[in-house]
Amino acid sequence: MFAVERTLLFLCLYHLNVAKENYKRSFGTHFLATYPGLPYRYSSQSGFPKVIFYVFKHSDSNVVIFLESLRMQNVAQLRHVFTLAEPADVDSFSLPGQYIKKSANDIRGTFQLRSASVFGVNMLIIVGMQSIALVHLTSTYSWDRKYIAFTLRENPTIIVVNDHWQNKVTFIIRSDSGQEIETAKNIYHPGSTYKIHLESFESYEIADCNDKERFDSWTGTVLDGIEYFGVISGSCESSVTAVQCDNASIMYDNDTSKDIAAEMLLPTVISGKEFITLNEPNRNAPGVLVLVAVDPETTVKHYMDNLGGTNLYSLVKQGDHKTIDATQYASFLTSDKAIQVYYVMRSLCKGPGPYEIGDASVTKLIPMQLFYHIYVLYTFTITSTSDKNDYSRDYIVLIVHQDLISHMVIDGHEVSEERHWYPVVGKPGWQIAHLNVLPGLHIVKARISATYGCYTYGGSKGFGYLTTTDHSTDKISEFCIHSVKTMTPGDYEDNDCDGRSDEEIPDALGK
Repeated sequence: MFAVERTLLFLCLYHLNVAKENYKRSFGTHFLATYPGLPYRYSSQSGFPKVIFYVFKHSDSNVVIFLESLRMQNVAQLRHVFTLAEPADVDSFSLPGQYIKKSANDIRGTFQLRSASVFGVNMLIIVGMQSIALVHLTSTYSWDRKYIAFTLRENPTIIVVNDHWQNKVTFIIRSDSGQEIETAKNIYHPGSTYKIHLESFESYEIADCNDKERFDSWTGTVLDGIEYFGVISGSCESSVTAVQCDNASIMYDNDTSKDIAAEMLLPTVISGKEFITLNEPNRNAPGVLVLVAVDPETTVKHYMDNLGGTNLYSLVKQGDHKTIDATQYASFLTSDKAIQVYYVMRSLCKGPGPYEIGDASVTKLIPMQLFYHIYVLYTFTITSTSDKNDYSRDYIVLIVHQDLISHMVIDGHEVSEERHWYPVVGKPGWQIAHLNVLPGLHIVKARISATYGCYTYGGSKGFGYLTTTDHSTDKISEFCIHSVKTMTPGDYEDNDCDGRSDEEIPDALGK
C-alpha cells in the first residue's frame, strides 16, 4: 500500500466575487479531462494507480458539482456529486479502479465536471509510491482550436480531449529523434500529417508507455482542430537525468528517479512575450527551461545579469523549441513574438543527510500579462511516515513587484521580511519568494489592486509535484482590435493592443 507519507497538496484558488465571475481564467463552470497514459507495468492489484479529482471554490454561495464519465466502454457510467458549502471549501473524489486504464493509443472516454457556479479543479495522478503528478485543469471556456504539444523526452504522451461536438483534429508530428511513433493501429512518421475524428466527449491518446525506454520528445507537434478542444501531455514515466548537483560528492539518485509528469496545455492564442522563470533554492538539482515557438522567426532573450547581459535564441519555425538550463536564480525572458515556456523540475540529487524533495515534474510558465490579483490556498495532508529522513515540504512561490511587497499579506500577516525575497535577474523591481506552507486555508492578497505570479511545488523522498495555480486565460496573442475609447478598468481586455491584459489596473500603461 502507499506509505501514508505527509504530502501537503497546495491549491491556489482565486477569490471570487460577483463582479469577476466572468473573468477569463482557468476556473469555470465546465471541465473535461482524462488522465495521461500510464505505464504498462503497473497493476491496480497493488492499489495503484490512483486518479483523484480535487474541486474547490471561494464564494459565499453553495456550489454543487456533478462528476460523470462519458463515452467509456465496458463500464457503467460513473456519477458523483460534490457539495461545497463553506465560503472557502475543497472536496475530493478518487476514481474507482475500473475507470483507470493503461495507455491505449486509441479513442478513450472523458470525465466531465460541471456546475452552475464557478469552481476550480486539480487532478492528482498517483502511479506508485514514488510517482505522482498534479495537474491544474483549464475550463473548456478557455480552450481553442490550435496547440503546440510539449512532452518530456522519455516515454512521451499526448492526449486530445474533445467537447460536446464532432471534431476533426490534425496532427503534424514532430519527433526530435526522427523515430516513427508506432501504436497498435497506426505508425506515425515525423513530419507527416494525420487526422483523427472524434465524437462528442471522446479523447484520443498517442503515448509510448511500454517497458522499453524511448528517448524522443514530441515537443513541437502541432494540433489543429475544426472545433475547440483541450490537450494534456507530458510523460507517463520519466527521469530528467542531465543533472549536475551543486556538490560533486552528491550523487544523482537512480533508485527513485522515475516519475509521471503531466500538464494541461494552453492554446497558441494564450501565449506571451514576457516571462519570469522559476528557480529552486531548496534543491541541489537545478531545473530546465523549454522555449517553444508559436510563430516562425522568433527571437528569445534570456537575461543573465542585471547589467544587460543576455543569451539570444533563434526559433526559426513554428514548433521549434530550445532546451536551456535554468539558473539558481529567477530571471527574465522576453521575445519579439509570442512563445510558450515550460519549467521542468529535474530528478533529485541525494546526499548523506535527508533527501531533498521532488522529482521529474513540469509546469507551464504563465506570461506576466496573465498574472492574478488574489489567491486562496488550501493545503492538506494525504500521507505520513515515521522515517525521519522522509518528510514532505510544500511551497508557494510568489513573484511580486517590489512596490507591492509591503502590501502583501498571508492570512492577515505581512510577508515582507527581507529574508524571503530575492531579486529577479534582468527585471528590475521584481522579486521572488519561496514560502513553506503548513496544512490549512491560506489567503494571499495585496492591500492594493495589482497582479503577481503564483506557483506551487513540493513532495518528499523520490517524488514531487509542480503546478500552476489559477490564472487569466485572456487570448493575448490573438489578433487584437483597438478599442482605446472603451478602456474600462476591470474589463480584462487588452484594449490598446500593447500585449498587456487590462493594464489600466494599476499602472496605466498604454493609455
